[in-house]
Amino acid sequence: MVEKMVSGFRSDFNRLSLLSCFPKEVTLEEANAKIEKMTNLSCFFETVSELNAFISSLYSGAELTLYREKNGRQWGDYQTPISFATEICKYLVDYGCRPKVVIEPTSGEGNFIRAAADSFPEAKHIYGVEIQPVYVSLSKLNLLFHALSNGPFGPKISVCRDNIFTHQFPAWITDTKDEILVLGNPPWVTNAELSTLDSDNVPMKENFKGFNGLDALTGKSNFDISEYIIWRLLELFHEHKGYLALLCKNVVIRNIVQELPKRCFKVGDIKAFKIDAKKLFNANVEASLMLLRFGVSDTEAKCSVYSWEDTKDQVINVFGWVGNKFVSNVDSYQRWQNMDGNCPYIWRQGLKHDCSKVMELIKCGGIYKNAIGEQVDVEHEVVYPLLKSSDLKGFAVTTSRLWVPVVQRKIGEDTSYIEMQYPKLWAYLIKHQSYFDARKSSIYKGKPRFSIFGIGEYSFAPYKVAISGMYKTANFVLIMPIDGKPVMLDDTCYFLGFESYKDSLFVCSALNSEPVQDFIKALVFLDSKRPYKKELLMRIDLREVFKYLTFETLTDVWVKHSYKPSVDCTREDYANFLDRLFASEMTNYL
Repeated sequence: MVEKMVSGFRSDFNRLSLLSCFPKEVTLEEANAKIEKMTNLSCFFETVSELNAFISSLYSGAELTLYREKNGRQWGDYQTPISFATEICKYLVDYGCRPKVVIEPTSGEGNFIRAAADSFPEAKHIYGVEIQPVYVSLSKLNLLFHALSNGPFGPKISVCRDNIFTHQFPAWITDTKDEILVLGNPPWVTNAELSTLDSDNVPMKENFKGFNGLDALTGKSNFDISEYIIWRLLELFHEHKGYLALLCKNVVIRNIVQELPKRCFKVGDIKAFKIDAKKLFNANVEASLMLLRFGVSDTEAKCSVYSWEDTKDQVINVFGWVGNKFVSNVDSYQRWQNMDGNCPYIWRQGLKHDCSKVMELIKCGGIYKNAIGEQVDVEHEVVYPLLKSSDLKGFAVTTSRLWVPVVQRKIGEDTSYIEMQYPKLWAYLIKHQSYFDARKSSIYKGKPRFSIFGIGEYSFAPYKVAISGMYKTANFVLIMPIDGKPVMLDDTCYFLGFESYKDSLFVCSALNSEPVQDFIKALVFLDSKRPYKKELLMRIDLREVFKYLTFETLTDVWVKHSYKPSVDCTREDYANFLDRLFASEMTNYL
């Protein structure tokens, strides 16, 4: 779908100014020369048809009509208000930025170009790149009318219609010794979102971070388009003198800082100024202005965080690398960094089936029902209690609102056995096969019918310690069998499995203790879509953790959560647990 955009000549003054120097018969070269002389905008018209439409509108007094895609999502389309673009440029001036060349890699309506032209008196050239034809035209018109009303721009301005992923910058930019500024607001959208929209605004499809196997298939190879753009800009300009100042999601800034040691780029003095994206762009996302310096050697890969509205000169937090560890709070991390190692147990992610209408059942009076409203008659022995993130509340969970048929005991297991051993379940699955066939994830391709993921012997451990990957609080929950069956978690949860209730109780208590909670806060980025992932949890070295914890520490956790163990737990039990833990004899579900 398209949306009509009308751009008139804004005022009779603009129209009369142009009429006085534009005859009806004018060549493309002559027209561009006239515009450049009046405004310092180069190559204003790219084609004769553009020129003819402009001349026709100029002499008739009609408005110019432009068209753009109504669904701006495919471009990550959040245009920066001129007031905010100007505010950013003024801050950069105060910061000491004195660019001779300004580059706007995704120039949109041209507001950053205009703000830069008005703010940096020493700039010689401003160079914009934009893929959407309508924005190229609109930005040129906006800049033209501004120049007609306020006088020609000081720097020469060029807006090039091209794809930033493949654009070849001219040699006078790539070879310059002058200070440069890369400025703007690249798209806030991921490559996966672009693919679902059949967008053309996408880089060459690739797993550019090099993830392998299942990680690449299940989403780790998804990335923000702005991150891809930033890496390309850093590759091109990191050895230059100057700055990069781009608006982007916080997760992009973290990814850049986390990856920097692998890239050996000469950048440093990295800052992130948190902005109110909801107020500025009506976007429900955590975002910041990322500012860094080019041409800096021997710097630490850290980022200082500020608030754009409140504390531009006061550091709120510093995140980044401490030695070979990436942390969310450098200062807090120092106290508990001994806990940062390798967990002696393996954290697991819960079941992934992508078929909730069929696979997630409620149980009422011994009768199962699915989300479609059907009664479900299947063999009881293959149906297990299921917990989701929203169920992981308090210290312990002993009831379940959902149940799930478990069709495999390990990933890739042949499911044809179900037809003979569990005919009722087989009939139910066959009846609803269309739901399974509609699953979009590529992980199911080539796998047995009705396959699930996140399943293994560890799934059937009777006791578990679990955490929601989605919520902001690191609340670890003790899970015991329900109706005599081990509990399954869904794929928004992570868990450890145990054979012993006391072992699971001690570990759950330790993870909820104040020292471990403080340590986790120094690692986690709470504005992430999924703050708690396996990579973070595996860094909690429980052998080091328990060096800080006495038996009284654990009992304090029970009191705090008003929890009474279901069996007596003594100091002797705790000592026995520690002996086995430090002797590496704990049951570990591989």
